[in-house]
Amino acid sequence: MAYKAIEIAAGFIRKGKADKKAFSQMKLQCMVYYAHGYYMALTKEPLITDTIEAWEVGPCVQSVYGLYRLIDRLPTDEWPEDNLDIEFEPKVMQAIEAAWEASFRLTSDQFIKWATAKGTPWAKAYSPIQWTLNIGNESIKEYFEKEVLKLA
Repeated sequence: MAYKAIEIAAGFIRKGKADKKAFSQMKLQCMVYYAHGYYMALTKEPLITDTIEAWEVGPCVQSVYGLYRLIDRLPTDEWPEDNLDIEFEPKVMQAIEAAWEASFRLTSDQFIKWATAKGTPWAKAYSPIQWTLNIGNESIKEYFEKEVLKLA
């Protein structure tokens, strides 16, 4: 079952509130991207129904940006409550946990640099002369199968 990206983002918001760990909106975008890729590498199915776009700053989902764009400026206890009551399937939770662990092994800047490094799906899709470009699910799945799951 695929979810809306804002529902997966809410899983990270819930974890951030529970663990009292703040993170930037951009790190949230990268965690959604990571969870999506990890899940696809495990199940061969997409985790989210939204399109991930190659923005200048990294992989982004419009709906997540729209809802959570101001979290950088708010303490975790004031983050939006939308969608926090969703219960996820075990493989979805596995992907969320994997993204959470990966993201907190690195600083926000390091995690974003990882997501935008040469050879990543973002790097293959990004163009500085076009405003938005979609990052294809097949590209994300292949990258996570080869570069991420082999490390797990």
